[in-house]
Amino acid sequence: MPNVIGCVDCTHISIIRPLMHDTERPPRLYINRKKFYSLNVEATVDSDLIFTSVNPKFPGATHDSGIWMKSPVRNHMKKEFLRNREQHIVLGDKGYPLEPFIFTPYPTPETDNQERFNRLHEQARNTIERSFGVLKAVFRCLLKHRVLHYKPVIAGKITNACFTLYNYMRRNGYNFDQIEGVNEEFENDIALNDGELYRIGLERRETYISALVLASSNEKNSLTEFLECTQSSDSPKEHPQKMFYGFVRRFPELAALVAGNCQNTWKSKYLL
Repeated sequence: MPNVIGCVDCTHISIIRPLMHDTERPPRLYINRKKFYSLNVEATVDSDLIFTSVNPKFPGATHDSGIWMKSPVRNHMKKEFLRNREQHIVLGDKGYPLEPFIFTPYPTPETDNQERFNRLHEQARNTIERSFGVLKAVFRCLLKHRVLHYKPVIAGKITNACFTLYNYMRRNGYNFDQIEGVNEEFENDIALNDGELYRIGLERRETYISALVLASSNEKNSLTEFLECTQSSDSPKEHPQKMFYGFVRRFPELAALVAGNCQNTWKSKYLL
């Protein structure tokens, strides 16, 4: 998806019951919706399945949207947006508020384009779900039933270390393809949406969808024109080879699909 620099989500890391004498964060704050003690760890991941940020400082009862509102990632993106209308976007699930720099799916899509946007959004967000699953499959101390037997601060440092080692392994060619990811994530409640940033986010998401539809339509028309030209029995106005190279320069990804005869890939990759 154009301008998308990554996805954001939270995952719960199970810990033992914290000490009673912590008045600032009593044990009850660490009981999540699934009724076990945990840290709610926010992370962002890019298209290469590399974690670009991790924040293990919040107790399990904290909602994802509450963590996001205090996140250094959000603070940076908000500052850049307000300063120069920065076009970078991250994708979040329905547990996050819609803002100009974070797009969430439509809760109840009403048009075909909105439904297609939701499908495209879900496909893109699969990167962070997959990354969490592989992370916990490799570093099994992070699994729910393993439970980190340390106080929250130490558990957060262990979590940071696991994320760092995961990135190191991925960047250095470790093959994760054969690892079956673990799915321990659970559904979020819908975040409250209001305020000026929400209004701007609504407008920007609609504009984004319109641009995707237009770009996809132009690419499909170019692909149709190219195929009709090369398959026509009549002599084309322009030599097919010359036209093909022009097509490759304009739409390299689509040209690769044509060369591989991958119509199924076309349908899944270019939904709008």
